[in-house]
Amino acid sequence: MRASLLLAGLTLASLVPMLQARAQDLDARPVYRLYHDVGGEHLLTASRNEVRTLRGQDWSYEGVEFYVADDPGPGLVPLYRFDREEGGHFYTTSRARGRRMGGIFEGVLGYISARRDRGLAPLHDLYDAESGMHLYTANPRAEAPHGYESAGVLGYVVPGRR
Repeated sequence: MRASLLLAGLTLASLVPMLQARAQDLDARPVYRLYHDVGGEHLLTASRNEVRTLRGQDWSYEGVEFYVADDPGPGLVPLYRFDREEGGHFYTTSRARGRRMGGIFEGVLGYISARRDRGLAPLHDLYDAESGMHLYTANPRAEAPHGYESAGVLGYVVPGRR
């Protein structure tokens, strides 16, 4: 049994680089994550220019968090980015929800799968009620900071290389 679990783990681990390469072949684009060293916010962006601009302004580059499709397609939903007046950003697949939460619409980050599928990881929304900050990750077990609770799954993505 242990040998079969080990073999399954090796197979799954070898699948991730293949999926990441496939994401690039399918015109998917990387979503980069940055961390604000002073404010504690995690920011997601698909713009290399935004990454370059912010890196010199108290933001640390954390790597590619996941990949999104550039264009809508069957089974895909938009991932919207909103700015919060009180500081920080949040992401949702419902533009109406973003407006209800008082967000300022900034645009579509890309398109993610609405359905679980082989090789895709859930994109978790973790929320800290004390700070009001969100953390979006495809790997919550490795990253959930103390005090953050699950606010749900936004959709499914090809995980990044962080």
